[in-house]
This record gives sequence, C-alpha cells and structure tokens, in this order.
Amino acid sequence: LFRKINKLTGQTPRELISSSRINMAMQMLTNNMYNISEIAYKVGFNDPKYFSRCFKNQSGLNPKKYRESILKKRGQEGSDADMNFLSKAIAQVEKKVMEPNYDNKQFATDLCVSKSSLYRKLKDDIGLSPCELIRSVKINHSTKLFEKHSNIQDIAYAVGFYDSKYFSRCFKKELGLTPTEYKLLISKPDLR
Repeated sequence: LFRKINKLTGQTPRELISSSRINMAMQMLTNNMYNISEIAYKVGFNDPKYFSRCFKNQSGLNPKKYRESILKKRGQEGSDADMNFLSKAIAQVEKKVMEPNYDNKQFATDLCVSKSSLYRKLKDDIGLSPCELIRSVKINHSTKLFEKHSNIQDIAYAVGFYDSKYFSRCFKKELGLTPTEYKLLISKPDLR
C-alpha cells in the first residue's frame, strides 16, 4: 500500500490522508458556518493547533488568514448564502413566535447548527445575538397585532412574553415607543 500510494501520488499514505483532510477544510473555510476548531474536528483532527500547523504547511497560510483571503475575494459580506441563512433564521423564529420558552439552544437545533456558530453567524451578518433576533422578530410581529387587538397584555402573550411589563420594555428598546404610544400613533394617522 505504501509503495503503491507513493508511486501514484508521490506522498506517503499519512501525507495523502492529511492532504485530503486539509482540502476538505479549505472548502469548509469558504463560509462562516463553522469556526476553525469545529472544522478541525469535522475533518478528523483531534487537536486544532496541530490542524493549524498542518494547514499552514500545505497552504502557506494559517486557517484564519486563509478564510479572510477567500472572503475578501468573494465579497462575502452580502452574499446570497448569508441572505438565505438569515431568511431561514427569521422564518424559523416566526414559526415559533408564540412559544415563550423558545431560546437560542432550540433556535440553533432548528437550524442544524451549533449555538456558537449561530451566535457568530448572526453577529457577523446583522450584529444581533440569537436572543436579540428572537426578541426583535417577536416585537415586530406584535406591531401587526395592534391593528386587531387593543389589549397590550393579550398581544404580549400572543408573541410569547409572560410579563407585559418586560414586553413593554423590550418594545420600547426595539421601536423607541412604548406599546401604548405605538397604539395611539397607529390609531391616529394624522400623528404619524
């Protein structure tokens, strides 16, 4: 096996396996879905530091610099993949908008990513943590309910808040108005 692989590839079996793993890692580094340690484990390395050394030996750059160079080339900041992920994330929260116990752990599970990857991805893309995004979607959904309902406590419960006072604080933080002020504003169009 050693002689045959060496004859065909010019590498030892160990070098060939390591090279294949590094090539897989290079593909995974082209997006921000996983951090470098997660990629190291996913491609079969038990030690992220050893992975970084092997990666640098093969590509000439450490994994972080390699990722940065790829993302600069692609203009990753506003890519379709990021927008698709964000749309999927918001749609997932909207499905669960009425659940008061919906948290970032369940959110990450629903999106099939780790909590740390979800946090990093959302912070990089929109500057919000998963909890902040959940709260923001719930508050924005509540604004639609003001046209049908007048009771603020009912609206708070409808978007998954147990406490209407906490709902009011979050609402004001998100929109700059209390729910009462918002209700008054939409009921009198001439105040807009």
